[in-house]
Order: sequence, then structure tokens, then C-alpha cells
Amino acid sequence: MESNSRKNTIIYFFSIIALLGAAAVLHITRADHAGTTTHPASQTAVAWTATYNEADFSSSEIRELVRRLQQIMQADRDAEMLRPVIIQLGVHLRNANDPVPPVVADLLRDLSVEHPVKDIRLMAYIAMISALQNEAGESGVGIGFAAR
Repeated sequence: MESNSRKNTIIYFFSIIALLGAAAVLHITRADHAGTTTHPASQTAVAWTATYNEADFSSSEIRELVRRLQQIMQADRDAEMLRPVIIQLGVHLRNANDPVPPVVADLLRDLSVEHPVKDIRLMAYIAMISALQNEAGESGVGIGFAAR
């Protein structure tokens, strides 16, 4: 009986050591991946800002809404802050007669793919379709997906 007790105690201690080792490996893995994702995101933000600054917006309202949308996406992606901006941008895109720069559709595409809240993804997708329909560029590209 005492032999079973010691055997169970040894198994218990080895299990604890194995769990602590697994937790340490998981922590190291998360720390390694956290550092690698920050660098490309900052490069993407710099590239987007350069494209945004070069874009020819015919509507100052759309330019301002796109700028606000980008700021919210960089900050915290708060769904409550994103909803009114996406709705306003979608309305402006549907009512716009002038062409919209491709940077607008790109930003909305990223939001429609990456945001964790389902209704934000859906609203961004619908606004993206409107932006693609009004997108400036080559005629005959269709809805704009061929250019990407």
C-alpha cells in the first residue's frame, strides 16, 4: 500500500514538472511571435499612410472619414467607435458620383477580414463593395477585384 502511495506521489510530481515545462515553452513561443508581428504591422501602417497621402480624394468628407477609420483601426479597433464611421463612410460612398481612390477599398477590405466583431466585418464588407464600384482607375476592371 505504501508502495502505491509513493508511486502516485512520484507520478504527481512528474506531472506537475511536465505542466510547468509546457507552460514555459508556451510563454516563450508567445513572446517570440509577439515581437515578429509588430514589425510588419508598422511597415503596413507606413505604406498605407504614404498611399493615403498620395490619393486624390474628390470628397473631403470621405477623406476625413477614411482618416478617422484608420486612426481607430490603429488604436484599439473599438466596435462602438467604428460603427458610426463605417456607416457614414458607406453612405458617402453610395452617394458619391466622383471616383474613390483604391486606398479606401483596401482599408475596408482589411477591416472586413480582420475585425473580430461580426457586424463590423459585414458593414465594412458592404462599404468596401460600394468603394469598389466607385473606384478610380482603369475602365473595364469590373468591380475592382482584378486589380488586386
